Amino acid sequence: MPQLLNPSKGYLFNTNNSPFNCTHSDDNLLKENYSTTFSYRENLNNRSLRFEELIEQYDKISYEDFKRIKYDQQYPNPIFCPFEVNGIFQINASDYPDLESLINIIQKWDRKADLSNLGSAQWSVYYKHLKKSVKKLNLNKELPIEDSILIKSVSYTFDYLIKHFDKIEVLHSEFQKHVRGDEELGVPGLVDMIAATSSRNYKDGMVKAVSGDSYIMLVRYGNETVEIETVLPYGISNRPDSPHYTDQMNLYVNQQRKKMTLDKTEIYKSAIKIYHPK
Repeated sequence: MPQLLNPSKGYLFNTNNSPFNCTHSDDNLLKENYSTTFSYRENLNNRSLRFEELIEQYDKISYEDFKRIKYDQQYPNPIFCPFEVNGIFQINASDYPDLESLINIIQKWDRKADLSNLGSAQWSVYYKHLKKSVKKLNLNKELPIEDSILIKSVSYTFDYLIKHFDKIEVLHSEFQKHVRGDEELGVPGLVDMIAATSSRNYKDGMVKAVSGDSYIMLVRYGNETVEIETVLPYGISNRPDSPHYTDQMNLYVNQQRKKMTLDKTEIYKSAIKIYHPK
């Protein structure tokens, strides 16, 4: 199996991409040195491309820099996709007066998915519809998509937003929700971002997060200390009547964490209940 120990550039990464693209290009293993029967994942994805964009900006990384990279929610430019997905950014919006305002929103989008973002919700609806069209029409994924097909997806997006939100200027926090029980919060991120969020239909045109960035643990090792921060998307309990059913949701959507420890003495000091299984 491919194994790489202590690369010279000082870092390893994985975004569900190929093990032959897991560090700086100077240090990567060579695919030709391994069996072709191992069936590795694709060489790259939006997460790996964006990580490489970010890591190139640093000679040395602080803990704050590391957290900024870890929580990054922006697509690279151009956006990577198994089919040509960037054609919408080249369309002349003035050629389609009825859709011009929506095309402008998508074209001006900064490719981020923070809660106050305008463009990410529009892109999400547009992209999902276009993806279905590419599959249904069995289009050649190597070729550019005709403008007429792109515009049909824009038109669908326009109708969808007007139907469900009565406007096209829908912010990300209005569109994508983090839901458990009676708790409903706006949640950042889109599929295949470094801090990814995948979603499915929820209600009233909204979508809810179902996978992506999940259990998070950040660990720092000192000479004699270990600092641990963790967060769960919802809470530690699966019982709806528990106070811990949803008590980490606010931390999660705001990209925050809670302090943790492996020190038994400290754990006992803060324990709400101590028991021993019979």
